[in-house]
Amino acid sequence: MQTISRFVALSWTEKRLHLGVALALVTTKTALLILPGGWLQRWIFVPEAPESRAGDDTRLYEIIRAIERVSRALQFLHINCLPQALVARALLHREGYSVELKIGVLKEDCGTLTAHAWIERGGEILLGGRESFKRFEGLSPLTGTGR
Repeated sequence: MQTISRFVALSWTEKRLHLGVALALVTTKTALLILPGGWLQRWIFVPEAPESRAGDDTRLYEIIRAIERVSRALQFLHINCLPQALVARALLHREGYSVELKIGVLKEDCGTLTAHAWIERGGEILLGGRESFKRFEGLSPLTGTGR
């Protein structure tokens, strides 16, 4: 109930952003589950754009906060770090921010391999940072034509 009352208290602009983020997260999670690898490759291998939005980062942090809030509200859908990072990169690129999608792996003591995705800009972790994050071994930057 608290989630609904928080949503109702948002401005119309914030409501539109949160609803857009919710739709993007659910769509991305679904796409990752059902689309063939070739489609996903074209989607993930997006060339980095030069930053066209200088100075004010207010919108950047509004988008990041909306992704974090909506992900918590939709936790029953298990929307993990990869859909969050993909949505963040897409929305931030659309707003003129140049960010990087990072993916890292960690081999646990029991031998299992765990992966994590996060968003960085200029070495600053914007989304997906957590205390244990530094243990992840970053993979090479994602490059390619997506074909």
